[in-house]
Amino acid sequence: MTLNYLVIRMYMKKNIADGTFDYLVKMTNREALYWIYQDHKNNSLIPEHPIIVVNKESNKLAQKIRNIFRSETEFQQLVIEVKSRMLSLNQLSWIKKLNKEEVLYLDKLICDLSIKREFNSILSPTLDESIMPKRNLYLNQSLHHKPVNNFENAPRLTQILTFNIDYAVEGNLDMKTAFLNHLQSSLKESEIKSKEFISFINNEKKYNNSFEDWLLNHCNSSNFILKAHKHTPSLCQNNQIDYLKANIKYYYDNDSNIGNLKLILKEMKAAWSQKKHRDKNNGKRACNFQLTEESINLLNKISKQNRRKKNEMLEILIEKAWLERDDR
Repeated sequence: MTLNYLVIRMYMKKNIADGTFDYLVKMTNREALYWIYQDHKNNSLIPEHPIIVVNKESNKLAQKIRNIFRSETEFQQLVIEVKSRMLSLNQLSWIKKLNKEEVLYLDKLICDLSIKREFNSILSPTLDESIMPKRNLYLNQSLHHKPVNNFENAPRLTQILTFNIDYAVEGNLDMKTAFLNHLQSSLKESEIKSKEFISFINNEKKYNNSFEDWLLNHCNSSNFILKAHKHTPSLCQNNQIDYLKANIKYYYDNDSNIGNLKLILKEMKAAWSQKKHRDKNNGKRACNFQLTEESINLLNKISKQNRRKKNEMLEILIEKAWLERDDR
């Protein structure tokens, strides 16, 4: 080993806070972990927190794999093979642009497709039978990660979703590519179908500070759950509005739920409207008395001139008369 080689190797190593990235090892931690999961002979190399490891700016895991191989040629062949089996980072880049509710929606979609064993039925029309693999696409439950709690932020949820697509969804590259395309198209379709419902939530949340708490309490109330919504699964299981919107997007995917969801939206809007009306009229009560036609006409004119409702104009006139009385 020459001095020049050692200098070049030291130069090609980049020191960073969490470890070292060796550019001479043409493999990332993401690719290294894929090989470990597929190889089944080096399970001792599986890190305790794999999602953290694959998102580090380090390839220490890849360096460990390099040390297993006797020749550089053999290792480079492995690197090429692994890269050919994995989705490219460009194919996954759109996931980083998603908001929290969209990531939650896709995670729910993946889980439910797995439970219903519909992975291959949704893909078969898009794939030529000649390229269908002997082993079908499926979700490896032992590798599938779920959020630790309900308060994970969007970047963390994005890392979990990407990890699940990379490792937990198992199948050949053609099927995984088709599956990824299906996720994208399903998300777009769900956004179109649920637009009215989601827009209502977003607009009211934007202009009414109390709306989010009211909505979550309303959806969790026994009265709401029992009110003819028995055919639609619970919308708000995690007491967070992002989960609520993700569930709405998901259930709008199923045409059999749309009728029930529209009834829920109608009822929700009516309940919220009543709530706002009650708050607005808090401290007021209805009065029943008669006025002459002339007084009614004058009240109408004064109200229009002052751009007030008639009841508001009456309150102003009464208060003014009372104040003038006190001044005498």
